[in-house]
Amino acid sequence: MISLYIYEAKRLFYFILIFIVSIVGYYSGIYEIIYLSIIAILIFVYITNSVPYKILSAFFIIYLGIGLLNISEYRGYISIETIKIYFLCVSAFFFSSSFFIKNNRITLEDEGYDYHSLFLLVIKLHLGVSYIFVLYIYITKGIVIINQDLRFGISTGIAYAIKSSQFIPVYCMVSKSLCNKINLPLITLASILPSFLIGSRSTGLMVLMSMFFFYLISSKNEKSERKFKFMILVGLSIATFLMIGGGFYIRRAFSYDLLTGWELVEEFFNGDHSWYVYLILPFHQGFNETAALTTRIIDYGIINGFTQTSLIIADFDNLLGLSSVSAAQYFGDEIGRLGNGGLTPGLIGGLYLDFKMLTIPMFLIMGFIFTFIIRLSLLDKRWLCIFTILLSQFFHLFHRGFIKPEYVTIIIIGFFYMLFFKKKVK
Repeated sequence: MISLYIYEAKRLFYFILIFIVSIVGYYSGIYEIIYLSIIAILIFVYITNSVPYKILSAFFIIYLGIGLLNISEYRGYISIETIKIYFLCVSAFFFSSSFFIKNNRITLEDEGYDYHSLFLLVIKLHLGVSYIFVLYIYITKGIVIINQDLRFGISTGIAYAIKSSQFIPVYCMVSKSLCNKINLPLITLASILPSFLIGSRSTGLMVLMSMFFFYLISSKNEKSERKFKFMILVGLSIATFLMIGGGFYIRRAFSYDLLTGWELVEEFFNGDHSWYVYLILPFHQGFNETAALTTRIIDYGIINGFTQTSLIIADFDNLLGLSSVSAAQYFGDEIGRLGNGGLTPGLIGGLYLDFKMLTIPMFLIMGFIFTFIIRLSLLDKRWLCIFTILLSQFFHLFHRGFIKPEYVTIIIIGFFYMLFFKKKVK
């Protein structure tokens, strides 16, 4: 108990120190200092919190650490006003973590869960439906994996049906006895492949991330476990580059509308064709674009005058048949886009289009919601499954900025699958 009080006292001291440094940085009006203040806050959260918050803060460190670097002219540079909004949103989101005690972490690996006998049958039927729709798309539209611009012609309902099975391996991880019975790597490949075949690279990556998060939070922190976690992290990093980076270059190589990787470097990176530029390009181009587009929204006072529905939920109009234009396409028409695709300003920019400075308290509310779900996830593996899926969807939403109906349907499907599990009676 005394050690807990000492830990909390140190935590409070560092919190006050970071708070003072951050406030000074915010009011300095110097871009680089505000940037470092954001990173300092995120490092503080990472060091002083439990594993779920370490994952959240690590994502923000990587995403904003790369995205807020003003090293490319692709969409223009990020303004002081914009990085200040990012600072306030990040601070608001992680404010609730100040009330989260690290030592509350509960060991989950000893909890046993039985699964219903129909679970495996439901999985087979679910995967079967996804592959039937993929076959239909390839027959009617063409080979999407080669010409990824064809994916824009896929109806919203069919696309969601195909991607609805992708998180099956995460559901399976709730029960150790189930994982021992099935071939989890094969199930994972079978679940991700349909999404990948229709050009949805990032969604497959979200599944791998959710699986890793589930294992990371629920496993013990022994030496052998740490080594295995490191190996998984390396493998996941390689998969990330191959799926995002490889898809980035393949799509641009076969597109008539988009610049190739070489042309991007030549025009926006001062012609520096060093190998590391090509390594970081797919990530910086994506992460930085959202921040640069948010700068356009803030600096030029762009508001949502495109739809009566708030733009962040406008994609639900597609699902309901009220519109055939996506939120990203509406926004792309305002900014200027090429091809059939749209543009996305990230979650901060997406909210700012409709709600302006109310974006900041919205991030505060989101932070408290995450804290509530984190507490539940440390008590029950079924909630942990939902949390890890929600986490991956939030990462995708933070990058995209507009809510896809599949974010909601995936969580609903997750709750449905959790009905097949129950705790073993001791």
